[in-house]
Formats: sequence, structure tokens, C-alpha cells
Amino acid sequence: MSVTLIALFLLSASTASVSPPSVVVVGAATVTSSSSDTLSKHDINGEEDTDRTTDLSHDGTRKKRLTEDTMCSNIREMEYAVRGKIVIAADKIADELKQQQQGKKYDFDHIVYTNIGNPQSVGQAPLTWPRQVMALVDLPPSVGVDHPIASELFPADAITRAREIQNALACKSSGAYSHSKGVRSFRNDVATFITKRDGGIATDPEDIYLTNGASAGIVNMLNILIADSTWYVLFKTLGL
Repeated sequence: MSVTLIALFLLSASTASVSPPSVVVVGAATVTSSSSDTLSKHDINGEEDTDRTTDLSHDGTRKKRLTEDTMCSNIREMEYAVRGKIVIAADKIADELKQQQQGKKYDFDHIVYTNIGNPQSVGQAPLTWPRQVMALVDLPPSVGVDHPIASELFPADAITRAREIQNALACKSSGAYSHSKGVRSFRNDVATFITKRDGGIATDPEDIYLTNGASAGIVNMLNILIADSTWYVLFKTLGL
């Protein structure tokens, strides 16, 4: 029998009450156990689990664990208007517009999405300088900032900034892991900006936590603020 674990699973043969497993893998792992009877009747904490032993299909194989019925009800019942029914309908129409050839069903040929803040979808051109810097940062130095003709392709200030960023990154690579709070050099820049903005009040980079966009930051804060199911968050809609 095998049990799939999304965790670090360690089992000591000298202290375990069951026979040691024949395979132990770290991560999203499949653990194959030589004591199938024990694991089939008990969960990994050793407690009886009748649901697991009876959750079988008509042919004796196990049913899917994650279904709409078994998933978290909060996720299943949640409503997200920004990407809700209207956007789903728009996506369907957009697919139809791509496929239609003769006998047009609609009197327009494309959809402009305004459900999210995406200025480029309504014609705003991309900001050039940040893209130049990012392109140089993502390239290995030999074909980017240090390439003999880099100055012919990119402005000097973009090359300088890209080199500063690469020097701040582990292995000078944008694909390398960084500190969980964000690259220290970037947090220093943010702290310096806040100090100047607030009239000289010192800001500690260790108090700066960089997130993967505003939405990720909001999720982190809500996870911190909401203690349990009795807590609620009220949002004020501006302009209404």
C-alpha cells in the first residue's frame, strides 16, 4: 500500500511501532509501507480511520480524495466578482470571436477587459526603462550588462541599474532564491525611500517585507488579522 504525503515524512526504525517503510521520499512523496494492514486501518497518527477504510469504489479501488464535496466549503462557496460570472462569460465570447469566420455572431471583434487594473488593455504603452532593466537582469552578464555592444542596445542608466540589481542577487541570477522577506538590497532601497518620504524618520529594512504584488500582501495581512471564524473584515467602497 502507498500513502501520499505533502510534508517531510521521517520514520525511525528503532522507535517506530510499525515495520519501517521500504521507501521514504521528502516533499510531495509516496511512502510505500511494508505494514499495509496497519496503514490501511489507521491514519499516520495511529488512530482508527473508518472513513479511509470504507472510501472505496465498486471495483475495490480508492475514490478520489479531493472533490467538490470534500474540498473546503469556504473555497467552494466563495464569490470573487473581479473574476466572476461576467468575466467567465467574456472569456467564452472571446474564444468564440477567435473561432468565428463566417456569419458573425457578434457585431464587435474583441473584448476590452476592465475588471482589473490593466492600462495596457486600453492602449497604454509599456514603460520602457523598467523593461530594459528587467531584460538585462534576466540575461546572464556575458550576454547582457557585460556584452560588448550592450551600450548600443540599452541606455547607460538601465545598464547601471541592472548591474546593481544583479550584484544584489544570489549568484547574480534573477532565478535564484532570496531571503523570505525579500532581497536585502531592495529592502534597503524601500527603507531609504520611506525615510525620505516621512521627513527623515528612520526606517529599519528588517521591518520591510516584500510581497509578490499587492494581492499577496493583502492575503498575508488578512491571515494575520483574522484569528478565527468569529472575526470579520469590513471594507468601505469608495465613491458609493
